[in-house]
Amino acid sequence: MQGMAKREVPAFTPSRAVRALGSLKTALQSNGIASPKWLSRFCESRFILIAMRVPFAPLLFCLACAAFPQDQQTTPILTGYVTRAASGSDFDVNGIRILCDKNTMMGLPSGAGYRPGCPDDVYIGLRMDVYGHRKKKLHAIVAERLEIKPVPHGEVSGLAVIDAVSGAAAPGTLQIRADGYAILIDSGTAVAFKPPLNSLADVMTNVWVEYDARPGHDGVLVARSARFSQNFVTDREDAMRAKTDYDPGAVPLDAKQNPVAIAVGVPPDPKRIPPWPDGAMQDRLTAIGQKLIPSYQRGLAASDPSKIEFRFELTDGKRWPYVLALPSGIILVPHEIVERMENDSQLAEILADGIASVLEKQPYRMRIASAAITSGSVASWAEFVPVIGGPAALAGIGAGTTQAVVIRKEEHQSGRVSLDLMHDAGYDVTQAPVAWWLLASRKLKPVAEIQLPDRAAYLYRVLGEVWR
Repeated sequence: MQGMAKREVPAFTPSRAVRALGSLKTALQSNGIASPKWLSRFCESRFILIAMRVPFAPLLFCLACAAFPQDQQTTPILTGYVTRAASGSDFDVNGIRILCDKNTMMGLPSGAGYRPGCPDDVYIGLRMDVYGHRKKKLHAIVAERLEIKPVPHGEVSGLAVIDAVSGAAAPGTLQIRADGYAILIDSGTAVAFKPPLNSLADVMTNVWVEYDARPGHDGVLVARSARFSQNFVTDREDAMRAKTDYDPGAVPLDAKQNPVAIAVGVPPDPKRIPPWPDGAMQDRLTAIGQKLIPSYQRGLAASDPSKIEFRFELTDGKRWPYVLALPSGIILVPHEIVERMENDSQLAEILADGIASVLEKQPYRMRIASAAITSGSVASWAEFVPVIGGPAALAGIGAGTTQAVVIRKEEHQSGRVSLDLMHDAGYDVTQAPVAWWLLASRKLKPVAEIQLPDRAAYLYRVLGEVWR
């Protein structure tokens, strides 16, 4: 129409196209979407210089690349726990080096988007999803996207012996340490006592607590219910202790287990596990083990039935290749396992795990469960899952699915408690999962060449949730 100003449309120029593609890359990254390789290469290569001179070059380049679609990675290449943390740009997940830089997209804690760069706070036990591609020669992953995945906190319950009491956090409250957790007993906790215990004033170390709790602040659990009972030793338990005594001088050096009996589930006979004659190694084993015995146990009178006389004996792994914690408090350790450990803290974890197993009476409780299943007085192992624990080999249980659940539960408990024992004795708790990691391979290998086993992964999880 006459009299109206004619609207000018900006002319297409190569430089405008380049800027548009750069904006597209920025928009994709802000939403946590990795830029297609053709776009990243275009924006960072010499093609920009050509585009500034050749009309329609960016458009032609995009059309050409469209014929070769790039797949967006939707499944993480690795999900696991941070196993080494030097800084936000120098860390490992499941033993694999993660390479991140300004081009890596980091998921925001709110889940509302992403930001460029490496994580700000990385610590041992942090759970993370890694998206990117592997560099096999470097044993690394070039991270395109990282997402922190906290493990959901749920209800926690268990049965364990109290190994430390912190005192009253406030009037009418008590904080205890048991089962590898700090547990707060407050005014909202439904408490019960089995005589001769009558009140919270009677609660101390070497007392049993059966609890149900919810997560609180700073890794402390808040108990919904707590039932306390004295640490009695029954005649049956006392007899089992005597039966599992071990005298290394009485075992022939050529003694061995009956393979047929072991195959059908008969427990190994500790009296047929010969010692290993290495005085220096034995002295080291004893010194580390004695440091790990909790102070409350050392302080018990010799006449107290609940006192455990811990001993640590070096054995021949060719006759029985596993650590064996006996109800008597004697812990048999093959010399091959001692040699596999890289430092004292790793060896301390192996011994602390055995000590924890005996303190929690896992061998005794598992033997009772095994006998009950055999006699038919209970229907299945599932009835023992809430409270049972103990060296499966000692009890002679098989490898069925439900038994595996029981075994896993007992390993988790002794693992959690072992971290407390290591910490109290001054050892490095971050070395605990490394010990089991090294033992996951039959052949001597560095952890970088061994897949992270479940037992080590659980300890990393505990370090991240409880020990951060």
